[in-house]
This record gives sequence, structure tokens and C-alpha cells, in this order.
Amino acid sequence: MTHRTIARPGILGFLVCLGIGLVLSAHAQNNCPGDSSGNRDFRCASRVAPGKLTHAETPQFILVTFDDGINSFAESFIQPIVKDLRNPDGRKSPVTYFLTKVNTEPALARQRYLEGNELANHTATHLTGPETTPEEWRQELSDLNQFLVNDVGLPSDAIAGFRAPNLATSENMWEALKDLHFLYDASLSEIVTVPPLVSTGPDSFAWPHTLDFGSGLACLSAHCPDIPLPGIWSIPLWVLYDRNGNNYGALDPAVASDSIFHDILEYNFQQRYDGNRCPLGLYSHAGQLALPGRQNVLRAFLQEKLALPDVWMITMRGLIEWMREPVPVSGLPDWFAQNRDRGVGRPAVSPPPATRLISPDSGALLSGATVRLSWDVLLSASTYHIQVSPTPDFSVSLVDTMDLLPAALTVDARLGPGTLFWRVRGMNAGGAGPWSQTRSFSTGSLAIVGETAAAPEEFHLEQNYPNPFNPSTTIAFTLPRPAYVTLKVLNPLGGEVASLVNGPMAAGRHSVVWNAEKQASGVYFFRMSAGDFLSTRKLVLLH
Repeated sequence: MTHRTIARPGILGFLVCLGIGLVLSAHAQNNCPGDSSGNRDFRCASRVAPGKLTHAETPQFILVTFDDGINSFAESFIQPIVKDLRNPDGRKSPVTYFLTKVNTEPALARQRYLEGNELANHTATHLTGPETTPEEWRQELSDLNQFLVNDVGLPSDAIAGFRAPNLATSENMWEALKDLHFLYDASLSEIVTVPPLVSTGPDSFAWPHTLDFGSGLACLSAHCPDIPLPGIWSIPLWVLYDRNGNNYGALDPAVASDSIFHDILEYNFQQRYDGNRCPLGLYSHAGQLALPGRQNVLRAFLQEKLALPDVWMITMRGLIEWMREPVPVSGLPDWFAQNRDRGVGRPAVSPPPATRLISPDSGALLSGATVRLSWDVLLSASTYHIQVSPTPDFSVSLVDTMDLLPAALTVDARLGPGTLFWRVRGMNAGGAGPWSQTRSFSTGSLAIVGETAAAPEEFHLEQNYPNPFNPSTTIAFTLPRPAYVTLKVLNPLGGEVASLVNGPMAAGRHSVVWNAEKQASGVYFFRMSAGDFLSTRKLVLLH
């Protein structure tokens, strides 16, 4: 089968409309040593599917993404397309949202996450570009991460990916992604050039790869990465071609009619399906799908393809998790059932790095009834541990709270003025990371406000032991007085897995054993309520 592989002007015109200064980079990864290192977070640019699977064993993945804010107006165009779509196992077909803080409704965004979709970073304001400074980039990325964790309610380690507004990348952006430990970028457009670099046609596009040696593709971007970015994956924006070799762009394909749109979808799918099974990426802004005809074409296309047993929709993070440890088509139902597509099926092997404290500034003199302590989101942290003390060596503890899910804590100044010191560290299944630098501020002494108001010497839910575990673990808790107690085990979507306690209990320390022999490996949560006390912790089952 022969294809025309000349990069035509269509994609250039499309990107110029986005206001991007174009650079066609011929990074061929000539120094890439191959994939023999055994490192799951290293892969050279290659047309070969990972895992040495046969063609029949390799799934045909479809990636569907939407850019910008999640709000009721945008969703009125998106949901007619994706609502109730199902993968071959009957589970909801997930998509990836690259969202901004601007124009996002937190409650709606959280609903989309709980439905199994991925929420990724598209900056806070969408105002970045080639001239954005390193500190501005970090601020934009950090602000959006804070929004996702503290306002939307995502776990820190659920945030993995990034796409640059207007696809306008820069060296400063790459430095910020590296500094903040993002897992992947999805900003680089991939076309087929003559002579080809890696991709040779719509039936043999390059699979995602890591940027240890820069981009290995025919990279169309304001700035392709020149610096080594070990462990950061690149999921390309593969250009959509027609059967005559004309390209229609990768983000918001520039098609003139619904019939052309249909033909392009069919052609590019069939090329991949019969070819090297490189994922098919369908990337859009909601506004480009405002016409009912476009919605109908895309929905009908997805419904038809998902009826095939080896075609699955997957999130971008899910694709990377699959590439790290590929399983054949026959193993996908169990793989998805373990929430591997959400990145929770593979526990962290190392603790998080040190985090950076955000506010208040060190030495600040504060007034008012409350103080909000905040710090940078660590993408590899599942929870946080915060300490507040009147001594710089933390030998005396006013606050010593573990298993915080948000990257902020509001405390109440009640007992009079004084200088207080605070620090934070991230935690995951690999252990506790290093402490942040210590900051100080002056105000009254502190008591925690909100769900964590109960001090450990009062109501207290302890971390399970051992953790990770197989198949049994012990959960202990303390009651300062008799109370009606519920203790439940939940899956990452909030569904109840087991009810361990549900009834009145006497004051004192209690423990209960959960035998999870019949449960799938993965991350679970256990939640205890007793009167006004509510506490949630995380546990990891490894079979």
C-alpha cells in the first residue's frame, strides 16, 4: 500500500492561524540507544508498538481530548458526542480534558473526573506564549495544579499531563515541566516529511516516546525540546491525512463539510488499524463541534469502532501506563477494571521530592482569625504531612497532621501571639519524601479548622498496617467517648467495597482486620465517621 507523505501547506496554515512562530525540527534521536535498558519510563521514537505484541494482540486505541475550560456551555457540545459511549468491556469510554482555571466550573470538572475521565493541565489563564518567563510558566502550571487539587478535588497524583495553549511551546516551558515533574506533554504536532524521520505514513506513525534525547519526530512547534527531559513522555498530535496525501491538521481538523470529516476519520482509522496500530488521536476544542452534524458524525464513528473487540478509547495517561507494561487485547478488561488507565494500578517505587512552600511568606506578621498554609502540588504525592510548631526543631507539635489530600490547610489563630514554624512533605506508597524548607510566621497559636479539627489525642483514625499489604491489613482508631462508628473501604471512584464497622462502640482504641483476598490489586481508601468526626486514608493492595 502506497501513501503520499509530502507535508503539505495545510498544517502550516493551520498553525499560523494559531499565532505560532513555526520551527520544523528534524530531531531524529540519532543518539537514542534503544529500549534495552529495562526502564519503563524510557522509549525511543519508534513506529513499532511496545511489548513485542503481534498485530492481532495490539489494541487499537483512540484518544479523544478537549481543550480549555470545563463548563456547562462547552459540555453542551461535548456530551452529545461522548455520553454513554462504552468500551468493549461495558465501562464508560474515557476522554482527556486539558483544562484551564479560567471558564472551568469546579463541580462539573470533578463530576467528569469521577466518571473516569482524565483532567490535565492547560495553564491557569491560557495567556502563555514563547515570551513567557520561567517563573511565569511555573506560576501558570502551579496555579492550575492547585486549582485541580484544592477546588476540583483531584488527588495530586491524578495530575500527569500538559498541553501548551495555542501549542506555543518554549525552552522555558520545557524547563518548568521538568522542574514540576510532569509525566507527559501533548503539544508537539507530528507530520510526515520527505525524507521521513520516524513516521512514514498514516499507517506507520511513531508511537509516543520519551524526550530523553529531545523530540524524535518531524516536530512542528514554536520550540521543540532541545534539552534532555528524562522520563517525560511526548504524545504527538498526529496530523490527519486524506487518501490523497492532503493534511487537515491535528487539533480541530480543518474540514469543510461533514462528509469530508467522516471520510477523514474513516481513512485515518483504517490506516492505523491495518497498519502499526499507532493510536488515533482526535483532538478538539468544544467550539469546533458546535454544529450538530459534526457531533453526529463523530459520535457515530466512535460507536461503530468501539463495537470492535480490539478498539478501546483510553486517556492519555492511560496510554502511557499501558505502554510501560503492555498487555494484549485479551487482558484489557482486567487491566481497566484495576483502574490502571488512571495510573493507580502501579504503586510508586520512590518517595516524592521536596515540595515548595507558597504562602504565607517566611517571617510574615499575620492578623485575622485564620491562616491558610499552602504549598506546591507534588504530582507524585498521594497525601501530605504538615507540621506546625513553636520551635524551629519541631520538638513541640501544635499541628502534626498526616494524610492530607489537599495541598493547603487552614488553621485558626486562637490562643495569642507568637512565632510559629511550619513545614510539609509529600507521601506515597514509596514512603515519605524530604521535608520542605521551614518557614515562620507570627500570629496566635493554632487549631485545625474543618474536617481535621479533632486532634489525634481525641478521635483518631490511624494508617493501616502493613501498607502496601497482601491480602490482610489492620486498621486502628481511637474514640475518646462512646460513638456510633462507620468504617468503610472505598474504591478510587468513591464506590463502597467493604463495610468493616457500622454500629455503636465504646470509648478506647479499637482495631479491625480487612481481608482483601478477593479484591483486585490497586489503591483503595478507608473512611471513618463518628459523630462530627470524618477521616479518610489511603491503602494499597498488592497481590
